[in-house]
Amino acid sequence: MTRFVALAAQDSPPSGQDKTSLGYSVPADVPGSLARSLQAFSGRSINLTKIESRPSRHHLGEYIFLVDCEGHRSDEQVKDALAEVEDQSSFFKVLGSYPRSSEG
Repeated sequence: MTRFVALAAQDSPPSGQDKTSLGYSVPADVPGSLARSLQAFSGRSINLTKIESRPSRHHLGEYIFLVDCEGHRSDEQVKDALAEVEDQSSFFKVLGSYPRSSEG
């Protein structure tokens, strides 16, 4: 399936059926660092709909994780999870929140 993205300066307002996309890196060579970052979502019952990894191209063995989760970044549970992940990350960027498509 091909995904298309429309970029905007601001997030869409919460619709109640949203996704949030983010990219982050965890410290390289720290066992369990990815699992700990994902616990921020599972501990709050936030469903992840996509996880991808890409080499960071800065350091060997360092990866950028691209994650989509259900919920809007302004939702309290999502906001708390994002803050926890950011605290554990060497790089962190919320790419945006937007209404989910009808296909998921």
